[in-house]
Amino acid sequence: MFIGGKLAELKTEAKEDIQAFLQGKDSEVDGKFQVCTVLDCYVDTTEAVKISEIMMRHMNEPNPNRGKAKFQYFYDDKDKKGRYIIWGNPAFMGTLLSAVGESVKH
Repeated sequence: MFIGGKLAELKTEAKEDIQAFLQGKDSEVDGKFQVCTVLDCYVDTTEAVKISEIMMRHMNEPNPNRGKAKFQYFYDDKDKKGRYIIWGNPAFMGTLLSAVGESVKH
């Protein structure tokens, strides 16, 4: 959870990173197929942290199919929204998003 200027700074940085990806610049992800996705979750902070932990677990566990991947997360108290920005190859992104989807089924 971030307050004031730090949240604004993170939002600006995230926008710049996405814009760079769209322009084909400065990609920290390599390979023939690259994906950048934004996942917005309108949840409380507890649920947002849970989702972040699921993503971090997948980012950190050994997976030969993952390749280079990148992940950003912040929570906006005003909007009650967790924002997750993820870069990687399509197979890894599918696995990661499926894990999140399975965890939030009600």
